[in-house]
Amino acid sequence: MANINSNVIRFEAGGILELVDGATTHTILNLWPGTIRYTMPFVQPLPRTDRSVQQQPLEGDKQLAEIEFELYLTKDTTNQIVDLADDRTSPASNLVKEYTVNVKYADSQGAATGTVRAFSNAFFREAPQVQHGTDYDKVTIRMYARAAAALTTY
Repeated sequence: MANINSNVIRFEAGGILELVDGATTHTILNLWPGTIRYTMPFVQPLPRTDRSVQQQPLEGDKQLAEIEFELYLTKDTTNQIVDLADDRTSPASNLVKEYTVNVKYADSQGAATGTVRAFSNAFFREAPQVQHGTDYDKVTIRMYARAAAALTTY
């Protein structure tokens, strides 16, 4: 029997989250620990019944990948992720700007190698949510992506 899911990885052990805007890669700093969540694009199954007997589902529409993470709010006035969410490709195109989101899992603390999950054609699905707290203020970012690559090494 073949083994699957055998090599454990952990983002908090040196991981990097990147937002790639064309030729510019933004490394997202001040991540709230343990808050990166994502789902992969998924073809929705369409179950059906024929004369009260369940049949093999048909393929439905492909659902978007979902990416969510939380950050500590910063006072950065020049590179604020909150301000990127309302960016557009161009006013005339009426298209929302798309990015690539890389979730990098380092092999160890400070390692230059590891594995990466790349979400392409990603876009902000809603405005960033800013929440003021008693200890730290935080920002919640939620995005969709049209595609996600299998884990690869970097």
